[in-house]
Amino acid sequence: MDTTAEQDAVYMDLVRKASTAQRARVVGALSAGVRRMAEAGIREAFPAATDEEVAVRVAMRLYGRDVVQRVLGRVPPDAR
Repeated sequence: MDTTAEQDAVYMDLVRKASTAQRARVVGALSAGVRRMAEAGIREAFPAATDEEVAVRVAMRLYGRDVVQRVLGRVPPDAR
């Protein structure tokens, strides 16, 4: 672990004291960060991909093949 028990306790106290709105903002920011990292990884792996293809591949990583197939009706054959 990269934090001490004391640091962890302080962090958990801050989390407990945060309002629902504050927690929601943190979760939203983390989620947006995950999406940006996924998109960056896809753009690096598929530099010729269109914005639409990148969006489909991000959705695949976040929600899985079955969901993307049901919602969009198509999945790139090499998408994992």
